Formats: sequence, structure tokens, C-alpha cells
Amino acid sequence: MAERRVNVVPYQDEWKGLYERESSKIAKVFVGLIVAIHHIGSTAISGMSAKPTIDILVEVNSFDGVNGKDGEMERLGYVPMGEYGIPGRRYYVKKNQTGEHSFMFICLSRGHRRLSGILLSGIISSRTRKTPLFTAG
Repeated sequence: MAERRVNVVPYQDEWKGLYERESSKIAKVFVGLIVAIHHIGSTAISGMSAKPTIDILVEVNSFDGVNGKDGEMERLGYVPMGEYGIPGRRYYVKKNQTGEHSFMFICLSRGHRRLSGILLSGIISSRTRKTPLFTAG
């Protein structure tokens, strides 16, 4: 198995803006289908060191209409990955010029995967206010 290195860097104020720009573009593609969009993962937690990957969770009530949007997502630079081994989601990857990624997940609003991502970010966020879990090094 090939070694995979993960680059963890100090928190970057620009991550919030990157999320806002990407989520705005995504909202235009999936207009009328979205229940909510969330910035999840370590870059969503202010002050926490993280790998420079913007994770975006999109909630929908139904996948009807979602699958037909792959071409529009490709025009935004995302590669559609389908369920990518996890039933009940749609997964997209975007890599920028510097090699950093954005990951976008679509799941049903009532799905348990949605809750796990949001809850984990909330738990880590409340903990980092007391003691950092990770540091860049």
C-alpha cells in the first residue's frame, strides 16, 4: 500500500470565504432542491489546524433531480463520484491549482450521515475552545 501524507496547516481565515464562494455556486446548480448547505469538517472550526480541504454537506429531501446535475458540477470543476461506496449519498471532488481539495457530499435531509457530519463538527468546535485536539506541526 502506498504511503499517503496528510498536510495539516494552521487555521486560515480564508477557509470561510472559500466555503461561501463554493456553496454559492453549488446552490445555483441545485436551486429548488436544497434544504440546507453546511461547512463541515476541520476547516469549519475556527482556530483549529486542519488539512486544507473544504468539506461541504448539501441536504436535499430527495435525489430526484440531483443526478441530472453532474454536467453542471463538472463545469464548476467537480468530478462526480456517485455514491463512492456509501449508499444514500452523492459525492463530488474538486482539486484546485495548488492541489488542495473541496469535497461535496449530498445526502437526504433525514439521513443519519448528515447528522454525523454536523454533530462531529459541533463537538470538536466546542472542545477546541477549551483544548486543541490537533496542532500543525
